[in-house]
Amino acid sequence: MKNVIFSILDSRLSIRQELLNSWDLLIDMCLSRLRTAGLRTEDCLLSSACHLLPALRLSLGLCFSLSLSLCYSQASLSIQKTQALIGDQLELTLQINTPSSSQWANPDVVPADTVDVIEVVATGDVRQSVDGDYTQYLKTWTIAVFDTGVIRVPPMPIILQNALGSDTQYTNDIPLIISGVADSLGLAPIKPIIREPAKFSDYLVYIIGVLAFGLLIILAILYRRRKPKVKEVIEIRDEKPAHTIALEQLDALEREKLWQQGLIKEYHSRMNHIMRTYLEQRYRIPALESTSTEIMKDLREMELRDDLLQQIREVMEVEDLIKFAKAEPPVDIHAQYLDFARSLILQTKVDSQIPSVNA
Repeated sequence: MKNVIFSILDSRLSIRQELLNSWDLLIDMCLSRLRTAGLRTEDCLLSSACHLLPALRLSLGLCFSLSLSLCYSQASLSIQKTQALIGDQLELTLQINTPSSSQWANPDVVPADTVDVIEVVATGDVRQSVDGDYTQYLKTWTIAVFDTGVIRVPPMPIILQNALGSDTQYTNDIPLIISGVADSLGLAPIKPIIREPAKFSDYLVYIIGVLAFGLLIILAILYRRRKPKVKEVIEIRDEKPAHTIALEQLDALEREKLWQQGLIKEYHSRMNHIMRTYLEQRYRIPALESTSTEIMKDLREMELRDDLLQQIREVMEVEDLIKFAKAEPPVDIHAQYLDFARSLILQTKVDSQIPSVNA
């Protein structure tokens, strides 16, 4: 039956040229009739209508045959198996049967392009075979499904094209039952942690550690208590009185005879230092770091006699002139100031010296 229908369709397609020739003949006749002035317009139209009826019959037959060829085309999807495990690769096959007058216009269509869990792993080539009056198209894809449950491969749009135009047909959909991967090892599920009852041995380590730490603390305390104390040694130093030291230094200065050798500045500097050291140790004033004016101010608070204060002031003024202004004093003043220093020390000395105690 199928072959008979395709034979009828192809035979009707062969008269397409005859239809075109009839239309040309009709136009020529109308033009020639209009050029003939002796004929009426009604005659021209009647003659044209007589030739138009066969052309209309041929046009209607051609449209019917082409429409019938598109309606008879069939596209279907099939798959290797409808039950599989997640991630298994399945072979999906598209088969299109259509009359030879129609062609498959979208061979690059992708199956299930709107389903995220279906992935196309590989795409095969289009295989075309002709059997008499019809053509068969085959194309395969390798797909994999990455979800469980019922997953549907949606219908695919197939575009067929012939002389009249194009038409879109849809294939069937395929439901797939996808299962999860079974545990091949037969492992049991994870069990909760089993709590054992507390025992004394569980805390024995901690108890020993605490006792050992406490024992170390006790031993440290006992060791510190038994450590012998260092006895404080009191050293009593028998220091010389300030006036004795000053008199010995003046005697040494006199024996060196510095001013006799022309070392006048060094002589008076040494004597000035001896006097300042004595006044600092005797009266507990910072004489070595003070100026002459500051020393006189501190000595006035010690209630010294006015004549001693006057002599001390004069000696210090002369010493400053010799030291800083490089003055040239008379020769007899060197021995005179040395004698005055001895007299001042003897008049202001302390009879008994309290020894200093250093702990």
